[in-house]
Amino acid sequence: MKHISVRVALAFSLVCLVLIVTAALLLYASYRRAIVNEKYEDLRAVYAESARLIREHAAGVISDTELDASVDLVSRVGKCKIYVLRFDPAEVETAVPEGLGIRTREIQGDLLLIAEDKTVFRELVYRDNNDAPYVFYGGPAPLLDGTGAILIYTSAGQMYTDVASAATAISLGSGGLVLIAAVLVFFVADRLMRPLRQMTQRARLLAQGESVADVPERAQDEIGALTRAFNYMKTRVIENENARQEFLASVSHDIRTPLTHIRTSALGLKEGWLPPEMHERAIDMITDESLRLIEMTNDLIETARLQSGPMELRLSVIELCTLLRDTAEHCPEPDQVVVDCAASYRVNVDESLFRRVMTNLLDNAFRYARPPVELSGWKENGICHIQVRDHGDGLPPEELERIFERFYRVKAHTNQQHGSGIGLHFARRALELHGGTIEARNVPDGGLEFLLSWPDTLDGL
Repeated sequence: MKHISVRVALAFSLVCLVLIVTAALLLYASYRRAIVNEKYEDLRAVYAESARLIREHAAGVISDTELDASVDLVSRVGKCKIYVLRFDPAEVETAVPEGLGIRTREIQGDLLLIAEDKTVFRELVYRDNNDAPYVFYGGPAPLLDGTGAILIYTSAGQMYTDVASAATAISLGSGGLVLIAAVLVFFVADRLMRPLRQMTQRARLLAQGESVADVPERAQDEIGALTRAFNYMKTRVIENENARQEFLASVSHDIRTPLTHIRTSALGLKEGWLPPEMHERAIDMITDESLRLIEMTNDLIETARLQSGPMELRLSVIELCTLLRDTAEHCPEPDQVVVDCAASYRVNVDESLFRRVMTNLLDNAFRYARPPVELSGWKENGICHIQVRDHGDGLPPEELERIFERFYRVKAHTNQQHGSGIGLHFARRALELHGGTIEARNVPDGGLEFLLSWPDTLDGL
């Protein structure tokens, strides 16, 4: 069974079958008991009428002939056999006459009960010589000359025929209900599972690199939530793939440009077609572009290292203010960086990761915004903070939510030569490894501000 809808339908049908069979058995038992009770009331009425006739006969109201005719009429109307016996309780073994047509091995005990002025009702105790079941009702007979008993027998065949018919109807009805329920559940389950099948099919296509449409959202339940999550995931996968392709194109361009500059300068020096006054400039070009390639390669290596899974931080205790000032001194325009870190705070961090994070933030500030750039560092309530602020135009709110995604590049910057879309993602990952966060927000009076926060593990030192 490949389809879960089939399994759900079968499981539900099994549960329904158990419940319906249980209900059917209870209904059968109730119906059977109702029929038996009805038969009991009928025989009790026959007994009461027979006892009345016997009392009237004993009082001389009716004759023997009238008694026989009345009892015969009552037996025909009640569809039963009526016997009136006179017996001695001490000799019940000989009290039942031959030819009664009913097996008499149990009647002696019932006669003793009747002798004690009790009535007896038996459902399946008595059978005839053909083993056909009889329903029995017996009670004392109001005779004037000795102990008497009124014995009433009626065939149980019709009663049990009615019970069997009811059982058959209940069984057929139960089976029909189970079948209808199974069909309905199958269609309902199939409808519920349809989004899952669509998600499975489109996930396979998405894994093959094909573009797929959203799965229609049909309900506001758990499957609807899963559908929304799948559509969101699909959108992000496509966006990440597009960003990856843009990243590869950008990195290819960024690598090709410095390599072209290096090759051109090297050929000019080797083949001698560069004039002597440009030799130093060519050497500087080779040096600068080589450093640029090294930095780009280091960024890629560090990002891959952070994304490869759990990594061990190389923690060391350093001065927070020293970290900020050293980063500022090695940025493109150190005189345009304002460092605000009055106290000598000490932090326990991976210095290499933090220096690269700070370098990326400062490079972005000078590349895409306007100086001056403000660096601030402090501790508060067990949390270490670093704030980096530029004085540019800021970013649209929708860009602020995505600048930390891997390979994402701000739309206004996509045509610029620099920027690979991994620097801010690297920064967020580095802070996460330290148990912290990095946030970006637009400053009301102009500029973009980054706030780095992570737990202080040195108890405020």
